[in-house]
Amino acid sequence: IVRQALDAGHAVVPVPGASALLAAVVGAGMPMVPFTFFGFVPRSGRDRETLLPQLRQLPHTAVLYESPARLHRLLVDLLEHCGGPRGVVVARELTKMHETFVRGTLSEVVAYYDERVIEKMADSSSLEEGMTVADIGTGTGFVSAGVAPRVRRVVAVDNSPAMLSVARKNLDALGLGNVELMVGEMTTLPLESAS
Repeated sequence: IVRQALDAGHAVVPVPGASALLAAVVGAGMPMVPFTFFGFVPRSGRDRETLLPQLRQLPHTAVLYESPARLHRLLVDLLEHCGGPRGVVVARELTKMHETFVRGTLSEVVAYYDERVIEKMADSSSLEEGMTVADIGTGTGFVSAGVAPRVRRVVAVDNSPAMLSVARKNLDALGLGNVELMVGEMTTLPLESAS
């Protein structure tokens, strides 16, 4: 019923209750039965590396919690592991004044949040023309794309060659030649301090 209401252009507002989980499931418009609740996604390590491929194989709705600061990275990781066409809903600030649901495919929702990250970077007055900027966990490369026109060089690092391939296509399409892509981790970057 929720999906039909959304498809017809109606707003769906869950009634506040004791559980943000259930409000998210009801308001998302995804299949509700069955669903699996995974709680907060591990930040890194073996538990995260185990969970992400499991989500790809899951034949029903998964519910994950993530902090706003780590949301973009999680979406990029899900895009890599689950594929772009998979449906996703990000539910935020449930039952509050700024409640939002961002619905679409993983590709669409990652693009939506890529734009939000770029907007934040563009508002930053700390970038200068001669700087080298490190984009750690670059994912699809959109942060690099937002920063590159304002600095001398961007070193975009990700531990996933597959995501760097996506980033390269995105950056090439924009004609940005000052972005260097590297497979690696933050601790192995060949950058001078304060550069």
